[in-house]
Amino acid sequence: MNNKAIFVYGTLKRGFVRHYALRDQRYLGTAKTEKKYGMYAISGYPAMVDESAAEKSGVDSNNEIFGELYEVDDECIQELDKIEGVIQGLFERKDVALNEITFVGLPTNEHVWKNLNKKIAQSYFFKRNLNGAADCGSLWTQK
Repeated sequence: MNNKAIFVYGTLKRGFVRHYALRDQRYLGTAKTEKKYGMYAISGYPAMVDESAAEKSGVDSNNEIFGELYEVDDECIQELDKIEGVIQGLFERKDVALNEITFVGLPTNEHVWKNLNKKIAQSYFFKRNLNGAADCGSLWTQK
């Protein structure tokens, strides 16, 4: 089993439209990223970018992003990759640097635990140009 720690910051969070994809996964708590990302609104959903993508789009990447952490299995990762359009090149899944983690549950997988101790999880980053998208700040609240 290759469980992973996933950081979600938008429509995959509890109470949001795509949370169904995480229904059978282990909720670990909340987290905040390092202050080196940006989040922008694209057609009703958030798009997180790192420093290099922000520079290409001419936008800021000096925010911390608030979200939730989950321990997810391989089957869920495949579903999330589909939802996020990884194959289509809309988003890519890669490591995100976390600053603060507030656990409400602990991982059951040693690999997940080691990564979270290093304050690393995976998340979905927008790969396309932001083309004047609105800055969302640090917290996505649109349902």
